[in-house]
Amino acid sequence: MKRSLMILALASLLSLPVALFAQDEAEEERDILELNLYGGLTIPAGGLKDYSDTLGAKSGLGGGFDFGVFIKSQWTLGVGFAYSQFDIDNDNPLITLNHKIYRPNVFLRYYFPTDGNLIPFAHVRVGADFANLTTPVVDN
Repeated sequence: MKRSLMILALASLLSLPVALFAQDEAEEERDILELNLYGGLTIPAGGLKDYSDTLGAKSGLGGGFDFGVFIKSQWTLGVGFAYSQFDIDNDNPLITLNHKIYRPNVFLRYYFPTDGNLIPFAHVRVGADFANLTTPVVDN
């Protein structure tokens, strides 16, 4: 009894590696989703910097995200949202107003094939800017 049990155990251990090597090779892994988060310093320019006499914008902070789905191995289609906030260019510490800009968008991105870790891409983005600008209020 012990001898037949030992032979059965030995046969199962020897057949295990053969069963593992006999499996089909898995398909190459593919990315499905991408998520990009970004943020940084925003610098006003043009009309935003010179907006009104007393409500011009100073530098501020901004950030956003992109969420995309790979529709082919090198193409990504996605949506994004960015937000920027600019402080008012005023020396009065009691004025804590600011300008805000919201930027929803959609994008299409193509990743160029490469063998290295650095992957260049071309990016097309279409969206809109929604400005929430501070306006002066005058009490009569």
